[in-house]
Amino acid sequence: MTGPAQALPRQPEPQRRRPLRALGRGLLALALVLGVVGGCVAGWRWLSDPERFPLRAVRVDGPLRKVTQEELSAAIVPYLNTGMLGLDVKAIHRALEAIPWVAEAGVRRQWPGTLVLVIREREAVARWGERALLDAGSQVFAPAPETFPDGLPLLSGPERSEGEVWERFQRVRALLARIGQQPSELHLDARRSWRAVLADGTLLQLGPGEGEAALERFVRAYPKVSAPEGARIAQIDLRYPNGFALAWHAPAAASHGQERK
Repeated sequence: MTGPAQALPRQPEPQRRRPLRALGRGLLALALVLGVVGGCVAGWRWLSDPERFPLRAVRVDGPLRKVTQEELSAAIVPYLNTGMLGLDVKAIHRALEAIPWVAEAGVRRQWPGTLVLVIREREAVARWGERALLDAGSQVFAPAPETFPDGLPLLSGPERSEGEVWERFQRVRALLARIGQQPSELHLDARRSWRAVLADGTLLQLGPGEGEAALERFVRAYPKVSAPEGARIAQIDLRYPNGFALAWHAPAAASHGQERK
């Protein structure tokens, strides 16, 4: 006799089908991501179309005395061929601050269609050499020569000495104001020697060093200086340890004289 029939064991599902299912799920997820990204790109393109949110006006806040309309246009027009959403605000900001007379610029969108520019111009305090200006922060900038303000003092010095020269000019100006004089020029040469020119053309030799002790001595002694009849001072030389020397513009055809104090 034969025994009762036994059920055959169930064969496991082939393992190779699982990787195929995982791959299918990964491809589906990738397709969904690509679809979302594509939709975002298409949406952004639609929104940034200049016809959707057009730029209608540019407004400048702050008075402009030196920056011209031509300079502003040259700086920003290359970036205005987009709508409001496509404006490259950072690039416009950089272009504005590259204008020599612009000290600081702000750029912002004002909806629905205005670009607002906030501009602060530089304050020129002196000429630096023959082709540039110095601002209140001791920064050198080179605008068009025809925009240079009149009456600025002339300063010069080695590279990166702008702040030092400007600070000393202010100290010299304060001391000379006590005797009714004012400097129109101050120069520092490569040997670290200083010279100034006064508003009346007098040459002031200050020599090396940073202190104003010699100039202080001259200012105190100045009321006692007696000029030859009809003459005026041509040069003040302070390069003496305990005194100074004066050279005079001789009256008429007389020769130059010197007085040592």
